Amino acid sequence: MNQPAIIEPNQQVTAWQRVEAVLLKHHHEPDLQAARIVYSAVAAHRLPGAPVWPMLVAPPGSMKTELLGGMDGLPTVHFIDAITPQTFISGQIAEPGEEQNKKSASLLHRIGKHGIIVYPDFSTVLGMRVENRATILADMRRIYDGQLRKEYGTADQLEQREWKGRITFIVAVTPDIDGSSTSSGISLPQSPVW
Repeated sequence: MNQPAIIEPNQQVTAWQRVEAVLLKHHHEPDLQAARIVYSAVAAHRLPGAPVWPMLVAPPGSMKTELLGGMDGLPTVHFIDAITPQTFISGQIAEPGEEQNKKSASLLHRIGKHGIIVYPDFSTVLGMRVENRATILADMRRIYDGQLRKEYGTADQLEQREWKGRITFIVAVTPDIDGSSTSSGISLPQSPVW
């Protein structure tokens, strides 16, 4: 069992030690290694090089959602619970006579050039129809590379068809991913933590 480190009043405390102390105080036997990986990916988001995309794989009820929930409200962190093939870059156009949306319908354009996307139940993507799942995973591979372009056959919002930047995905999934990845041809970006 993990015990919180005893911190003396005048001792300098690292940010990780504070996070660890909170986890140990509020959760029974939390997986500190998983927490370290998630928060390391958040820190690595601002470093040069390929982004780190961690995937928490554990059975239901094993604190995945609670661990990710600690990032809710952090600057540049965006939680999503559902996704479609049109989520990252949308071809949505305004109805005749309707003013164009002030905010883009595309998730990547709302986030901007950099951000962290947290998907607490990536199993929903794995359970999609093969065509939709393949499109989403292909988009994710391009996002990992730092650029995504889409064409929709409309003349509206030409500047909204391309995105360039840096996104870190942090997702949680049940062990079902093991069976899905081999039988369904799932190909995820080659991040060291995937």
